[in-house]
Amino acid sequence: MCLIERLDAAATISEAFTLGQEIHGHFVDGNVSFHPTIKPNRAVRRLASNGVATVWGQLNLSHQDIATRVNASCSLCIPSNWMERSPALRCLEIWIRGRERRDTRPEWHINDDDSFCYVLDAEWKELLDSVRSEHGPEAAMTAAAYYCINNVRWLLFRHLEGYRRKLRKWPREWPQWAHYAAGLQDYLAQRHRQLGLK
Repeated sequence: MCLIERLDAAATISEAFTLGQEIHGHFVDGNVSFHPTIKPNRAVRRLASNGVATVWGQLNLSHQDIATRVNASCSLCIPSNWMERSPALRCLEIWIRGRERRDTRPEWHINDDDSFCYVLDAEWKELLDSVRSEHGPEAAMTAAAYYCINNVRWLLFRHLEGYRRKLRKWPREWPQWAHYAAGLQDYLAQRHRQLGLK
């Protein structure tokens, strides 16, 4: 690996770790673990993904106009390409819905690897590209941390409400993207409409 490639790799790792620290600032309690070369085994995969840093600990679920004292024990693993892929969220709280059966996971936004889908990567990338081009890289990092935490709180609080109300299905009144490829198609169709494209 030439010097330029090593410098680029070091800068990428540094940015991802800095994003982890920015996200950690939103946690009530916890830590940031640095692991640029981790390849998680089956046991670790429930808590961490391939990535540069993992933020873990207690996250208060207050968001927008909802105030709560409930904290969720969760982790967010920041990938080296964090401008393109959102941090992988995992939460092992007993009140998480949809884990009971494989066919209910998508409805509650849980992926096959136990991570959660709290934002579409296309939506994430578009937002951060826009912020970075208008306001610079530091603003993109601040926006990434805020957008990540806001969406995570929103989704986890819906799981908590589903548990409290004993819901088996995701309520229609809770906004969401469709699942998997259909969600990406819905998002792209909405963006085309907003831009006046066909």
